[in-house]
Amino acid sequence: MPQHYSKWKLNKSEQKKVDDEEQALVAQLIRAGKTKNEAQQQAAQAKEVQVKAMKEAKMQRSQAKKAGNPPAAAGGMPGQPALTNLNMPADAQKNQGYYESLMEAINTILKCPKFSDIRVAEPLAITDGVDASSGVQAVFNQQEAKIALQKEGAYRSAINLFWLDPFGSPTPTVPLSKKRVQELGSFAFPGYKPAHLADSFCVGVDAPDTDFHALKGNWRPVSPEEMHHCIIFTLAAAIDSGEVDDAGLDQWRTMILSCPVMIILMDGGPDQLFWQAFKKRQQVVANYEACRRTARQLAYEVASLKAQKEAESGEILSVKDLSDLFALHQSDMAIASKRTDMADGFVKDCIFVFEKMLSDPVCNACLDVLEEKYGLSSPLNSLQKMRVIIEKSESTPTRQWVMEVITDMVINGQIDRETISKSYLQGSGTNASLVELLKLKLQTVKHFLQVEMPRSQFHVPDLKMIEQKILTLSDYRVYVTPGKAGNREADNKWMSTLKCSSIACLKLVEDILYTTNLNGAMIALLRKGKGASPLELMEIETFSLRWKAAVAAKDNEIAAERALDGKQKDQEVEEETDECKKIALGSVQAEPSKYQRGSAQHYTATAAQQVQIYVSLVVEPPTLAGVARVIEESQLSGKYQGAQGKSCIMIHFDVQLFAEAVKRPDRRAPALTAALLKKLVHGAIKGRGGSPNQKVGPDHYDKPLDGDFIFLNDGGRDVVDILLSPFKTKDAKGAALAHYLEVSEVTLCLSQESVESKRKLNRGMTNQIQRWHVVSTESLASWLPERKHTKYPGTNRGNCIGWIGKDMYGAKMMGGSDVAVEDGKEEERSDDSFEPAFYHHLPESLYSDAIGAYEVRGCLDLTPGCGDLARACLLRRVPYLGLGMTDQHCSLLKAQLVEFIKMQMRSEGSTYYSPEWAAASDSATTAKEEKKRKNQSDPKIQPKPPKKPKNKKKDEEELLEDSDSASETEAK
Repeated sequence: MPQHYSKWKLNKSEQKKVDDEEQALVAQLIRAGKTKNEAQQQAAQAKEVQVKAMKEAKMQRSQAKKAGNPPAAAGGMPGQPALTNLNMPADAQKNQGYYESLMEAINTILKCPKFSDIRVAEPLAITDGVDASSGVQAVFNQQEAKIALQKEGAYRSAINLFWLDPFGSPTPTVPLSKKRVQELGSFAFPGYKPAHLADSFCVGVDAPDTDFHALKGNWRPVSPEEMHHCIIFTLAAAIDSGEVDDAGLDQWRTMILSCPVMIILMDGGPDQLFWQAFKKRQQVVANYEACRRTARQLAYEVASLKAQKEAESGEILSVKDLSDLFALHQSDMAIASKRTDMADGFVKDCIFVFEKMLSDPVCNACLDVLEEKYGLSSPLNSLQKMRVIIEKSESTPTRQWVMEVITDMVINGQIDRETISKSYLQGSGTNASLVELLKLKLQTVKHFLQVEMPRSQFHVPDLKMIEQKILTLSDYRVYVTPGKAGNREADNKWMSTLKCSSIACLKLVEDILYTTNLNGAMIALLRKGKGASPLELMEIETFSLRWKAAVAAKDNEIAAERALDGKQKDQEVEEETDECKKIALGSVQAEPSKYQRGSAQHYTATAAQQVQIYVSLVVEPPTLAGVARVIEESQLSGKYQGAQGKSCIMIHFDVQLFAEAVKRPDRRAPALTAALLKKLVHGAIKGRGGSPNQKVGPDHYDKPLDGDFIFLNDGGRDVVDILLSPFKTKDAKGAALAHYLEVSEVTLCLSQESVESKRKLNRGMTNQIQRWHVVSTESLASWLPERKHTKYPGTNRGNCIGWIGKDMYGAKMMGGSDVAVEDGKEEERSDDSFEPAFYHHLPESLYSDAIGAYEVRGCLDLTPGCGDLARACLLRRVPYLGLGMTDQHCSLLKAQLVEFIKMQMRSEGSTYYSPEWAAASDSATTAKEEKKRKNQSDPKIQPKPPKKPKNKKKDEEELLEDSDSASETEAK
């Protein structure tokens, strides 16, 4: 009966060795950032694997001895192989992140059951078969290695790849690129299929009698690190992907346990190691381009040799002496000269670039970004280009600025990377230098922000704020305009505090510094020579027009402020009602604590606070991206979602409310256009977190989030094709909708009496039917539980709601009395006439019922109209975001909502009811009535004559006037 490895035990020396290695691994993991518990747990797992492997090795040797078979395939000294822990180099420097990724990949491999014992496994010998258990070369033998090294200075054999030190490097200070190593892996092992590399691994030893078994895991590589690391990264990726089956993993194991290696004798010390590694890399580059050094890596490589030689001699090594060293290896250098600027001044350029640029972390970070994206095709992969930038930028801050802007321009597509040649950076008799242009941009902006704009009486606090947010590229991308490569929107809320003239200054500064809009003017100034002043830009028309526009805006602001100061004394004491109106309109912040409890201002501020909690009103942005950004920054961003079987989010659009008809708005609804609707609907879906349908276009957002239901009201008109156009895969009429969409129809039946009551005379049939076309990824019935309508018969499973009574306008909305309109008798519109706004609105009661029946937990209203849906959301305490037509529309609608809440606060039975406010309101009403009766009974007190028609200010406060929205403008 075969024995189990668990029957075997380790002797005292073996157990001590295992314990020591466990403690060393714990210390190493803690240094790498692990907690003590995590480190101990991971080390215990590694120890368990090692103990198992050691016991299995003991058992196998015993069984082989009893059977009279020779020892294991790997010849040499019998006994437990000595392994050292995986230790990242302490001087990782720039490669710290790279080595951490490499360590993570190694751990991924070791955690796979197929490779749990790979560190202690022996190489595979060549067998008679061609199965996975056969190697491809004679396995390593200690005695044979000694003889071959003594005779030829080299020995070839097959080894376990894990005998090599994964962190060993002849040039540890040279930065490595994980992306390029992964690209090499993809090229060498397409589809995760293992294969031996075209070049053998190379290992250097100091003496023929080196104890190789004692150094397993620490063999010093001479070949390029990329050869070793590409196998590790590719195998780890194959394991993580789950795309490689057990047979495929067995092939990887066979390859790792049969890696061809050439061991060479290097008794010349570190100097010989450097040149052997340099030569080996040039040989490998012939097969694998990814192993070629970039210009930056070459500079690091030369600088590392200089530091090494100086450490050996204790003297400073001149550039000439270093050049002489490279001259001794002229044949090797000739290979590299084809692609890496190997010219006579190569060594000089390397040292110059290393000392002036590569020692700076900001410049290095820029090169990291470019090399990560473009590899060897990076626009700055040239020692001569980097030298030009250094020579033309007099100081480190200027050099950092130039490098950051060039990197940003390339990444964001403002400039083609192939355009950035040495002459483009340096300039010529006909072309301006890019470096000089960028320096002039920075100089000009600093002068205008710090000198010229304050001197011209622009608002200094605003200028300082602009300087903080725009002067460095990183701040500019965070606070002003994000780059195309970024995944986030700019945090530009700070701009809301700027004056209009300051906004003009901001745009001017942005165009000078980061765009190409004013490059022509800047280049014209450059051609005047070094003595040219930024103020000479005033003489160039393109710049002069922008500057004059900003100055004019500033002058207007100053004049307005002076006029306001002159009237301030007359406005020091304002009536209570005026303060309340300001609070309601939002021109005064709603802070109840500022006012005496029980006062009208206190309760108005309280009501305004309640409105602010649930309702947000913003002006409809002119672009799809603007609509999306507004929603992303609101409480109705994608984080707020419906839950299946419980609730949903409503996105509402009504063709009768998105604009106003130019003529006869009480009879005609506005014209609907597909482009306008797409902007609103696609922007809403994008803002909610939806993804575009790339097959149709990058801005075609037609798939709502699960739980989002888009209610599109056709207003009883034949506009279904246009209403559903945002969801069609083609613009053609009758085109199909995307396959993942569900469209439900809910018929709204209007009361005949309420429709006809709006007109004195009705001709023809009365249209009482409107429809909600509900678009979503799931049907209403499958997503929501069954709920009864509270104001109408039936449940939410029905596709009809009725009868719905439409509201008659009151005097405040109409600007006159509640008089029905006779067909064809309405007056022509004029600037002074009063007329209804949103005449065709549906009632609040319908929306309140729908919110309850459809379990709406949030509402995004693309057509707020006169606020019926907003009031319903307030009553139900449901978050609401509305996109208003204009600033005036939003402010007047907010004022109406505040008055609505004030009415609820004095209405017993309302959830907003306040007995204190109700009592105060009744008292105020009684006092007004008594004063009125007293004035009427006292003949001495004559009532004031009636005023002329309300002035414009009062009209704006009480009326929702008919103003063209951004939507209507776009439709025209």
